[in-house]
Amino acid sequence: MRKSINQLVVQCILKPILRNVLTVAILSSTVFFTSCNDDNDPQPSSSEDNLGYALFTTGGGALLTFSDTLFSGIINPANFENPIQFADQNRVIGVGFEGGFYTGINQTLDIGIQKFTENDLGEFEDAGFISIGEGGGLFDFASQSKGYYIDELRNDQALQTFDPTTMQRTGEVDFSASVAQFANNDSVVNITLNSFVQASGDYVFTQINFLKADGQNVFDSTFVVAINSTTDMVENVMIYPQAIGGMDEGLSKEVITEDSNGDLYFIGNTGLLTSELILRVKAGTTAFDMSFGTNGIANLEGIAPNFAGTGAILTVGGGQMKDGKIYVRMNEEDAVFTNIFTLEGFAWEIDLNTLTGTKIQGIPGSSFAGNTLNGTTIIEGKAYFPVANNEFQGYYTYDLTTGEVVKAIELESGKIGAIAKL
Repeated sequence: MRKSINQLVVQCILKPILRNVLTVAILSSTVFFTSCNDDNDPQPSSSEDNLGYALFTTGGGALLTFSDTLFSGIINPANFENPIQFADQNRVIGVGFEGGFYTGINQTLDIGIQKFTENDLGEFEDAGFISIGEGGGLFDFASQSKGYYIDELRNDQALQTFDPTTMQRTGEVDFSASVAQFANNDSVVNITLNSFVQASGDYVFTQINFLKADGQNVFDSTFVVAINSTTDMVENVMIYPQAIGGMDEGLSKEVITEDSNGDLYFIGNTGLLTSELILRVKAGTTAFDMSFGTNGIANLEGIAPNFAGTGAILTVGGGQMKDGKIYVRMNEEDAVFTNIFTLEGFAWEIDLNTLTGTKIQGIPGSSFAGNTLNGTTIIEGKAYFPVANNEFQGYYTYDLTTGEVVKAIELESGKIGAIAKL
């Protein structure tokens, strides 16, 4: 089963600071884009298993376009042929899966699960929409015929199920009995699920938060429900003894990322402008790996070269993994309230086995504010790093085998949103 590497991005790691401002944007924008050369002739893909690519751009409207070849070179979104237009220029994320493209909104910005597929004319069109409403919009796929999503208004202690082929809701997996001892605490006034849904192997994982009236955690712990996706039975309620939030991913999978061996890594933080923390769940298990890092957790503060301890080390949109290494954009000076709108993130390769990192030379920095919520995307052996600053909007690639850095995609106008392989 192949998923879009773009599966992201939110975890807008700016989220701890800009949560209220970005919530609407995160839920209302999705665009992945494919790029072309100067003559608008798509460059051929080297992949034999190719179901196409999607590209999203914003600025003067949000445009989603598709191609059967991977784009490169200078691209003018105004030249897109028959793009799918959204009602506003937002920054939502989408996922490619089995030849379809799925977003968390439809073209009129209603929240739910929107599917687009290719018709007989080679154009992409609406292939179904599951309306969810507020408190939803996150989903993932266990198979071609089964997916999971969050709908807090329907049930804030359950995952809903749907068929990605027919785009129909099929039921729900209620796990209220498994978390009753926490949910029934007198201090709990709100329960939220809208952090992530991650299917991996035989399991699907989702975070559940038990909150006080002020929005703070009742328990100093992190709760993740692990469900067997074959039986739809709860296998475990995973508890890490520290309240780590900020793992909200929107439709991005870059903050809940799966390595090539099936290990899962969860990226989050403990509060406003606190550094990114990483938890691991080994492939085929339903428990946090306490042998990882220090007492089961790794802190990016130990990897950033110029951390002074006065702010936070963050990533822009999370990252994606390959063979034990995660590719992220990370700041090199402490993030604080006074610099968050001018702070830049740079391309890094971090080895999560040794917890060491290497800055990738030749890729410009990207501003945190106003940037795409899409994190780094790995496509056909190359890490696509979004770069957004006053001089450049587009993608640089880093070859995971050779280490070569290339300016791969440059937009003539507009802003980058996301890129995905279907």
